[in-house]
Amino acid sequence: MSEDASNSQSVVGFTLTPLSSIKSLEVTPEDVYVSSVNDETKRTLFNLAGLLSYAKILREKAVQADKEYNLHSDVKDVIGSCDQLINEAEDIRGNIAVKLGNCTTVQGCTVLSTYASKYSNYTPELLPYSNVKSHVDMNTHLATLQAAIVKKKNDVSAADIAKKAAAALAKEKAAAALAKEKADADAALAKEKADTITYGNTIVLANQYKVPTYLTTSNVSTKDKGGRDVRTAGIHKFDDAFQWEVRTENNKATEGFVKYGDKIHLKSKTEHTYLDTWGGSPRNGYDVFTAPSSNRDRGSGIWQIVSVTGKDGNVKNSDKIHLINQYVDKTTYLDTWGGTTQNGYGVETSLGSDRDHGSGSWKIVNYTEAVAEAFLNGTA
Repeated sequence: MSEDASNSQSVVGFTLTPLSSIKSLEVTPEDVYVSSVNDETKRTLFNLAGLLSYAKILREKAVQADKEYNLHSDVKDVIGSCDQLINEAEDIRGNIAVKLGNCTTVQGCTVLSTYASKYSNYTPELLPYSNVKSHVDMNTHLATLQAAIVKKKNDVSAADIAKKAAAALAKEKAAAALAKEKADADAALAKEKADTITYGNTIVLANQYKVPTYLTTSNVSTKDKGGRDVRTAGIHKFDDAFQWEVRTENNKATEGFVKYGDKIHLKSKTEHTYLDTWGGSPRNGYDVFTAPSSNRDRGSGIWQIVSVTGKDGNVKNSDKIHLINQYVDKTTYLDTWGGTTQNGYGVETSLGSDRDHGSGSWKIVNYTEAVAEAFLNGTA
């Protein structure tokens, strides 16, 4: 079947030629070329064959479109009308063939000519014919099929747009959920940091003997050791002398949370000296002072942190602890004794973890201005 490119119409990737452009036959009976068949009969056969070819192709494409786009009811009438037209055209062509067989006399040929003349102008421009039952214009069906396909594509496009919008919304919600999860995790970590003693933190240590007093350095220097004497005092201010930086055993300040069982250094903010032991005390322990070196003598400046109540894991803000000196000769605990002129006590180490009603117990607190204010107001 030849095609007129300027008039062709595309259906499901195939091109159908409008009926008015059909010039040749899909099937041409050899009888068409019998010399006794007149031009009118030939023209009728040509028209019928062209219409059959068009109807068969349109039906094939309608079936294919149904499979590809699930058009169903939208193409049911197209397929049904094509079938009806094919059957009718085949019947007419069959009748002509019968009459061709009888065309052995002038009378027989006249009957053929008369019959064929009824359909000689069977062309799309003149459809529908009153003597053809279908009364259907194939071009109308072609337009119906194309419209159904366009509608389906639009529906698919709309569904695709909706699907993409839903996916974008889901992605947005997932991103929001992830952001919230991260914010929650950051907040939890910030709270954990606030609630936990961390290396590099500045702390205060409150001795638990009777009314709490706070570990501090005095203005008395240990001339031969290069540091200061250590004692406790009742709070009247919170200057550097009361503040201690927590550092790791190898003297680092940035290695995460402090855990029970860790061995630490305590660095005074006064002259940046370290809590240390030396000499001896009447209670079988050692005197306590600060020294410029973090480990002056075989563990003398190292302290192991243990829980008063047997906790493990991270050391929390306001936990009560013991500090065990790591000097090699014997195990002693940071302790208070006697009295001082500033409502506090002397500081030494002793053999017992709690020699006298909390004297060896210390409340460890992260130092902030708010904490200092609470201590000064007596609300800590």
